[in-house]
Amino acid sequence: MNDIKRMSVTEIVELSVLAVLSMVTKPYIRSAIALFMTGLAVPVGVFAGGLYMAWVVLAGGISQTRGTTALFCTLQGLLALLLGMSGGLGPFVLVSYILPGLALEVLYALVPLQPRPAWLCTLAGGIANLTGSTLNSILMFQLKGKMLAIWGIPSALSGAVGGYLGYLVLRRLVSLALRHPAREQH
Repeated sequence: MNDIKRMSVTEIVELSVLAVLSMVTKPYIRSAIALFMTGLAVPVGVFAGGLYMAWVVLAGGISQTRGTTALFCTLQGLLALLLGMSGGLGPFVLVSYILPGLALEVLYALVPLQPRPAWLCTLAGGIANLTGSTLNSILMFQLKGKMLAIWGIPSALSGAVGGYLGYLVLRRLVSLALRHPAREQH
């Protein structure tokens, strides 16, 4: 398997565009989710983050090169800092973005299927959101024990939905012949 040192210029540009798109759409996704979740007294980030994981799964599917999701999440974290979207985390927002990408790198190393099937993308989204929301719950809200576990369940489920959405978009790109994961051999 190739690593990010051998990524093509096209792959780097695609990941950069995806990172920018993900950051530009984040406030809108969050606002739309807030309309439904605020009345339920559920943290908006748990569900918005889940849908947001579609971007990470999509990035990992577009370039199935080892290190892609970590690189993509690092780009997102840097953009969050530069755009003033770090919220209460400040510079720790980098860690908040990078850890889900690293979790997916471990998953993809353990299950190196290419192209990635629906179940793997769904699992990836769940793991990524669970990782990110757990970290944010600990850093921002000092949650622990039962409360952390309680919020972990909807976080993993919403991340799984986001992962499946990422899979559907990737599958559509392949069907339109805009992207063919099998040709990623360098």
